[in-house]
Amino acid sequence: MIPATQTLTAAQRERICEIREDHLRRAFGDEIARVSKMPLMERYRYVAWMIDNGRKHGVKHVREPRGVTE
Repeated sequence: MIPATQTLTAAQRERICEIREDHLRRAFGDEIARVSKMPLMERYRYVAWMIDNGRKHGVKHVREPRGVTE
């Protein structure tokens, strides 16, 4: 028999989000923490913009990144 899934209160969900954001900020910096809170499609557009902007300014890629706009 599968045990019932415990539902989280709003305060517990908020605390989990805070812990996740703190971890992302410590591990990857403010920029990635901010981007990770964006909706998925906005995040994809932002990452594509970052890649295109890097190329425009002469950044060389060792391998072709996925999801690049041309």
